[in-house]
Amino acid sequence: MSPKMWDGIGNAVGIAQPGHAGTAPPPANFSMEAWADWLVAEADRRGIEKAIYAGHSVGGYVVQHVWHRHPERVAGLILIGTTDEPFSEPIKKAFGDLSNAVMLGWGGPISKVCTDLLIGKRFTEANPDWVKSWIEEVATYDLGAIGDLSKAIIHRPDFTSITPRINVPTLVLHGTEDQAMPFEKGKELAGRIPDAKFVAVEGSGHCPPIETPREAAAAISDFVKSAVRATA
Repeated sequence: MSPKMWDGIGNAVGIAQPGHAGTAPPPANFSMEAWADWLVAEADRRGIEKAIYAGHSVGGYVVQHVWHRHPERVAGLILIGTTDEPFSEPIKKAFGDLSNAVMLGWGGPISKVCTDLLIGKRFTEANPDWVKSWIEEVATYDLGAIGDLSKAIIHRPDFTSITPRINVPTLVLHGTEDQAMPFEKGKELAGRIPDAKFVAVEGSGHCPPIETPREAAAAISDFVKSAVRATA
């Protein structure tokens, strides 16, 4: 999704993923570990030494790796519509096929497939102009970069034995109608992280900051205030 999804959420700094919204594509053989290092380097470029790292969907995998590889840089985590589990073999194949279809045919039927998967039906039906604009925006991305990104996603390690060691304040936010990442996966993720706060966003699909911005912003704002007090 576009980093614009973070607009209006406090003083959040949205960072576009490699190959998205004008950023350079990833190098060949990109890995989730390299992705985490890349994100920290992007924070360095912006003069950010330590922060609460928020990640949506794939971004959630990335920020878990940031905590694991650079714990001194992480004051807290916000994990939205994500998991710490690896893909099953059937999902790896389906995800790879979907990524290839996006690279080859964005703007055709695959655009609707992705929209229905990533954005809840209530929002898309109520906001057709937003959907049209988003499809046009994605068409401007370096879609060839998706191949290397998808390999990093598909081959990321199982983190279920690592998340129980997370020792920073953590918020897990998950839409109750998420079609891309089942709601129960969010609850299970929160259950593995010590003292994590779990917030169910009623009626939202995979992207609460876009679909239910008021509710998402309120939950994130409350969490950030609490995390700042806890680490003061």
